Amino acid sequence: CDYSILEKCLDVLPSGMKIIVWGPGGVLENAVDLVGYDNLCFMLSEDPELAHDIFDAIGSRLIEYYKICAGFDSVGALISNDDWGFSSQTLLSPGDLRKYVFPYHKKIVEAIHSFGKPAILHSCGNLVEVMDEIIDDMKYDGKHSYEDKILPVEEAYRKYFPRIAIL
Repeated sequence: CDYSILEKCLDVLPSGMKIIVWGPGGVLENAVDLVGYDNLCFMLSEDPELAHDIFDAIGSRLIEYYKICAGFDSVGALISNDDWGFSSQTLLSPGDLRKYVFPYHKKIVEAIHSFGKPAILHSCGNLVEVMDEIIDDMKYDGKHSYEDKILPVEEAYRKYFPRIAIL
C-alpha cells in the first residue's frame, strides 16, 4: 500500500488541521466479503478453525494498517469501520463476535492509542448487547452511526455520554 498521501497532506492542510483515516473495511466485513455471509455462518459451526484463521489473517493485517496510518503527523484520528448488526440484532452472535472479531478490534484501538490518537468505531446495526464492550473492553473513544428505529442518536447520547463520544 502506498501511504505517501498521508505525508503529502501536511503540505496542504491548514495549520492545526488533521485528517481522519478510515479502514479498508473491518474484520467482520472483510470476512463476509471473502467467503460470503451464509458461508461464514456455516463455517463458524462446521470449521471454526478455518474461520479463526480467516479472522486472524484479516485482523492482523488491519492492526498493521492502523499502526502505519496512526504514525503520520497528518492523521488526527482513525475510524475502524466494521458493520456488526442488523436492525434487530448483531450479524453474528455476541459470543462469536467476542471470539472472532472483538480481540482484533481491541488490538486496533490499542495500536491507535499507542500513537496518542482517538479511535472511532463506525458500525451500523443493533449493538445494544455489545455496547458496554465497545466502551469498556475495546475502549473506543467514539461511536458513529445511529438509526432512529434502533437507537436514536439523542437516546444514545443520554445513555452513553460521557463514556464514549456519540458521533
